[in-house]
Amino acid sequence: SITLSFTGELLSHGGIIEQARSNGTPDTSDYDYTPMFAAVAPLISVADLALCHQETPISSSNTALSGYPVFNAPREIADGIAAAGWDGCSVSSNHAIDKGFQGVTETLDEFDRVGIGHTGTARSEEERANPPIYEIGGIAVGHMSWTYGTNGIPIPSSAPYSVNVTGVEAIKVEAAGLRARGAEWIVLSVQWGNEYQRSPSATQSDQARELLASPDIDLIIGAHVHVVQPAEVIDGELVLYGLGNFLSNQSPQSCNSCPPGSQDGMIFTVTVEEALDGSLATTHAQVTPTFVDRSIYEIIPIAQRLADPDAALAESLRASWARTNEAVYLLGVDPTLVGIDPIP
Repeated sequence: SITLSFTGELLSHGGIIEQARSNGTPDTSDYDYTPMFAAVAPLISVADLALCHQETPISSSNTALSGYPVFNAPREIADGIAAAGWDGCSVSSNHAIDKGFQGVTETLDEFDRVGIGHTGTARSEEERANPPIYEIGGIAVGHMSWTYGTNGIPIPSSAPYSVNVTGVEAIKVEAAGLRARGAEWIVLSVQWGNEYQRSPSATQSDQARELLASPDIDLIIGAHVHVVQPAEVIDGELVLYGLGNFLSNQSPQSCNSCPPGSQDGMIFTVTVEEALDGSLATTHAQVTPTFVDRSIYEIIPIAQRLADPDAALAESLRASWARTNEAVYLLGVDPTLVGIDPIP
């Protein structure tokens, strides 16, 4: 058996960039994300394969850094991702080409620099045609990443391969290609849904059913809506419609349209087991709820922090856990298949 862990949006809003600069060495222009990831790093690094969702471009030169609405994160976020224990990231998002094709190139260059796998954007047609396959515990895991759109920013005509924009048939073709290249278990990371809406949209539900009907897609992990969405089993296969935010500055205090749930996220850990006949199946999934403390932008593993009798933010953490618990089971998924870390 192997364990695969997934986390939601990494969104470097302006306040997070400022915090990363504050965390950096005072006499340099360095940025540092490691304190933000410190509490969750031990939980991420124990997975056999840990995959993040990098929502925004990354600047190789740390110039023209910016938050919402046109993002550009400092290069040190890639170092922080690697240090925390992630192995790869989905990169296709509605912000993927906020900085044009140069932003796509610099983002992937930075991931290559720190040894992080990536999928969903590409610097060439060849790269686009070969999404990663991770050899984990004797199982070849393929990873795809697609987004519903790019906020109206046109994909460069000179680089039509640069961002994967969702089409069910195109996703199926890519999955079949991964299978043909030897992938035994294929994960689709997809951006979809209506922002801040906890229930899956009709489009999400319809696409999940179409995609999981493919023999080449074994698990769907959703992102984009900035709140936690439910898990569901469809024809014996699992979809988690929305992971929520993992690192962001979103909250009712920072954004008029942002609900309290925009500070909620999770580490979603899936166990995949091989049967005696060689077939693979998801045998269990575990939700580790997380919460962003906006005072220092630390990502807090809720159950672990509440185990400390002096835990700060206890009321906020309990409210966050309750929101995540309710959202995950909204469609009635079996708690013996998808568990959640209990709180004291």
